Amino acid sequence: MVKPHEPGALNTLGKRFAPRLTPLLTYPALAQAVRHLETYLGVIQGKGSGTGWDLDA
Repeated sequence: MVKPHEPGALNTLGKRFAPRLTPLLTYPALAQAVRHLETYLGVIQGKGSGTGWDLDA
């Protein structure tokens, strides 16, 4: 299992691009789209099932 603190390609890439992406993702119009995408992906994955907000098929 890979440890998050160990250096690796994805770790280095994430640390390099995270500061550049943060201002972009906090832009109000884009932030709303990111929230909607997060909700959509949660529904697709089945998160929330059994808590009352899942969709009936």
